[in-house]
Amino acid sequence: MTINRRTWMTATAVSAISYGRILGANERIRIGLIGSGNRGTYVTGLFKETGQCDVVALCDVYTSNLEKARQQLNPDAKSYIDYQELLAETDIQAVVIGSPDHWHVPMTMDAMKAGKDVYVEKPLTHNIDEGRKLVSFIKGRRELVQVGYQQRNTPTFERVKELVAGGKLGDITLVQASWHSGQLGAVQRMESFDFKADNIDWKRWLGPAPSRPIDKARFRVWRYFWDYGGGSVTDLMSHWVDAIHWIMDDDTPTHLSAFGDSVATPELECPDTVIANMHYPKRHLLAFRNTVFGGKDSYGVAIHGSKGWVQFNRQNLVLWYSGEGGRNAPALQMNDIDGTPYHVLDFLDCIRTRRQPRSDVQSAVKSAEVGHRTNHAIRTKQMSTV
Repeated sequence: MTINRRTWMTATAVSAISYGRILGANERIRIGLIGSGNRGTYVTGLFKETGQCDVVALCDVYTSNLEKARQQLNPDAKSYIDYQELLAETDIQAVVIGSPDHWHVPMTMDAMKAGKDVYVEKPLTHNIDEGRKLVSFIKGRRELVQVGYQQRNTPTFERVKELVAGGKLGDITLVQASWHSGQLGAVQRMESFDFKADNIDWKRWLGPAPSRPIDKARFRVWRYFWDYGGGSVTDLMSHWVDAIHWIMDDDTPTHLSAFGDSVATPELECPDTVIANMHYPKRHLLAFRNTVFGGKDSYGVAIHGSKGWVQFNRQNLVLWYSGEGGRNAPALQMNDIDGTPYHVLDFLDCIRTRRQPRSDVQSAVKSAEVGHRTNHAIRTKQMSTV
């Protein structure tokens, strides 16, 4: 059986139109953006494109990004340098947080204190302690949080979850995941990056991070400096780990070992090449690989079971069954798009209905924690156990 892009896009387009008509009959949702870099602006643009939202306020400590986002999203939107001033606007119902990782938890908590629902990019936390504090903080609160693990609303991943839950793959023994990407290109183009130091409030950008002199590299590739991010582990591996947790219904590896090195980008603190291996209570193993150089099968996940195996990523899925003839032709092929637009629609429905989003705080904290344990294992050269 083959499900192609056209089939799926037609079906999902009809669903989205019907969905939009239902929600469109109600009050429009007023959105504010905190952190107007590429990702934050892109996601907020998706909110705008649903036709259900008005982007009414923008905040960024780098005015070059702020002005660019204002032109793309709404030239009449209010603009702020201090995110607390945006949160003080009582007519804003929800915020998108696209800041560096070290700001995610403080901004999320402040937004919830201000009565806003939150769509925050992953990873949700910058360290393990933040996650525990946030889980405790949200108890009894009404505000909702959707974390940017869009695989939970991506059709290929939804289909794999159905296959695993339905026993179609049998007993799962091994999950392999890879994502060969990184910041090599950004490092190589650093000299040509037009960073306007006079346009940034550097002290606000640092926020809870240690005080340091203004630094173009730290601003440009902040994900690969420990003060602000966790490298490919919390940026890339975290996506696959969260999806695997959701698919396998198993979210805490009992044993974890990892190695990493900065082979191609020694200028950066976080490793650009990573190997991580994990053992989960349901007895499956997870192996993750990452480097800055791509190649065959350099992006995706493979799940191996006693009855078959499936290879998939955000755009494609191929399923094979074991046994005679099983290797000759795929039993299922599927194509679709990255699930961020669906993830946004899911969050809007949560705002209307007050149900919990698919990527909630508890699950996102667990996924981020695996990344933090992985980085700790890399930095200490010690196995992590629970």
